[in-house]
Parts: sequence; C-alpha cells; structure tokens
Amino acid sequence: LSLINAKFDEVAKSGTMVATTTDGPVKVNGEVSEPVKTRTANSSLKRSNSRNEPRSEGSSTSGLAVGAVDENDFVRAYTDTPTVQIGSAKELADELTKISNALSSPSDDWEEHVAALKRVRSLVDASSLEYDFMTQLKPLEGAFNVAVKSLRSAVAREACVTLSYLSTKLGNKFGPMADGVFPTVIDLNANTATKIMASSGDTCARIVIKNTHFPRLIPHITTRMTSRSTPVRIRCADYVSLLLEYWELHYLKSHVNEIENVVRNGLSDASSDVRVLIRRAFWQFSKLFKEKADKLFNDLDSSKQKLLEGDKKSSSASGPSSALPTKTLKSSRASTRVRPPSASSTLSSASSSSLSSRPTRTDVPSSNKPTRTNSREAIWIGR
Repeated sequence: LSLINAKFDEVAKSGTMVATTTDGPVKVNGEVSEPVKTRTANSSLKRSNSRNEPRSEGSSTSGLAVGAVDENDFVRAYTDTPTVQIGSAKELADELTKISNALSSPSDDWEEHVAALKRVRSLVDASSLEYDFMTQLKPLEGAFNVAVKSLRSAVAREACVTLSYLSTKLGNKFGPMADGVFPTVIDLNANTATKIMASSGDTCARIVIKNTHFPRLIPHITTRMTSRSTPVRIRCADYVSLLLEYWELHYLKSHVNEIENVVRNGLSDASSDVRVLIRRAFWQFSKLFKEKADKLFNDLDSSKQKLLEGDKKSSSASGPSSALPTKTLKSSRASTRVRPPSASSTLSSASSSSLSSRPTRTDVPSSNKPTRTNSREAIWIGR
C-alpha cells in the first residue's frame, strides 16, 4: 500500500493526471441509477477540523496539498533535461526556432510541449550564453505565456520550472523577459482547483523575486493587491515581504509610494491572512524606509497599532528587530493630561497624615473602664 501511495504522489506532482468528473446518471447493468455523491477523505478531514481550527483563506508552502509542488521539487526538476550541444549563434537560433514552433503548435501532444521546455533549460547549460542568448530568447515570451496558461498541468508546471531556472541562472539579465511573463505566473494562484498549477505559479514567482531584481516587476505585484481573488491577494502580500527582504534599496526607491499604499491598504484588507502578511511586511518596510513607516504608523488607529506592536514582539525572538515607531500625540489635550493618583498612594498619604496627628495618652479622656487603642483605631480617630 505504501508503494501505491508513493507512486500516486509522484504521478500527481508530475501533472500527468487529468481530473475528470461524471455528469449525469450512472448506468449499472444497463439501467440508470441515481447519481452518487462522493466525498474525499480530504473533505471529511476539513469538515471535522473546521470545528476546532479557524478557517484559512490560503495555503502555504509549508503545508502542501496533494499534488502541490515547492522549490525543492523545482530544483530536482532542473537537471531533468536532454543533452544539447551548441557551437555557434546560428545553431542557437535554429534550436530556439524549433522550440518556438513546438510551443506554438496547437497539437494535443502535450509531451512535445514539455520536451521543448526542457530543451530550453538544456540550452542554458550548453554554453549558449556566449551567443547573446537572452536577445534570441525574448521572442519566445508569448510562447511561454501560452505554456503557463496551458490547461494541461504538466505543461504549466514545466513552463514554471523553466522560467525559474532561467531566473536562477541569469539573475537580473532575465528581467526584461520576466516582466513579460510575470503577470501570467502570478495569476496562476487563482487556480485553486488545481493545486499543482497554483503552487507552480507561486513557487515560480518566489524564485523570480529572489533572483531577478527588476523594478518593473513591482507594479505587477502591487496592482494585484486589489484583485477580487483572495488567494492572489494573499500571495502578493507575501511577495511584498520578499521584495523588501531580498532586494537592495535602490531597486525599491522608484516604487516606494506604491509599496507604502499597499501596506496601508493591506492592513485593512477583508482577508485576515492578507492583514497578517502585510503586518510582517510593515516591519520590513520600516527597516528600509523608517520615516515613512513612522508616519504611516501614527496615521493608524490604536487597534491597528496594537496589532502591529504585538506582531513585532512575537517575531522579535526570531531575529534582530528594529525599534518600534515613535508615537506622536494627536491632540494637545493628551499632553496636558494629569495622571490621577493611585488608590495605594492615596491610602499611604492618608495613613501618614493620620499618624502624624495621632493623640498622645494625655489627650485621651480618662474613663473608669480601661481602654486599649491600636494603630487602626488611631487612624480612625485621626480622621
């Protein structure tokens, strides 16, 4: 059974499975029977867990669903390529023409498309960079967009793997082409019905952000923070943190106002997951743009300020922290407010004053019956 389960997971991640649904009644022995509603173990598990756990609006790479992929899967797939030898710029151009024709072909042979995408990775390893590889690769931008949006998950996954590999190997040189395909990659996150496609888009976007620092990628993220798709907004909120964490300051300065608006609006997003991720992004933003972060912080209401401070304190143990933003008083009344004395200080002052006026034995009137006084009675008499 364990071997069967392992094989199932392998096939699911490869993307070669095709989801099918049965419409209409089911025939049994030639007769029509009532359609049977089925439910998977996952749906039963979600139903039972929903009683004890809060509803989550997005999944993370730390808890992968069946068929989902992560960066480790991509790295393992990088080397699954054929051997290609390139000896001149003309040979490179001929190879890329063949690949473009294969990817643009309307053929239903999805394996041909997968093979063409793998061949692109082979060209990178075949010393093609010596022959102005990026200039000749740019015309394939449209073919890559088609492959990423393919209904065949194996093709979409392979396209994301190849784009990730190009970003890893080429770095910032991959920027112009990344600018053309990045929107399509991000939008894969909306395809929550097919885990392998959504997770492939998310993994590819993360790898591109980490390795290709190209300022024109930023608007593709910030504009999608207003998307009607909650999963897309959740992922983009996380991408904002990655930008602030991995990119150098001079790449971010030209779009700092856009990032500030995303953080400001994200703190009030309808999705709790987006709000949590944006609060984390705020502290990354504060490290790079302290003055803007302080002003933004003081413009927030007290409830949002408390949430930000609480998030900062809870995450301070995981690494070095920047100072909390400085609060400014919003009215002159706050500066003239006098703190009332506490109950303990009032009682203490009353006790000291009463003890100072405590009568001596000669002041107490004589009585036939001897009396005994204690400190409490003395205080009472003093009052």
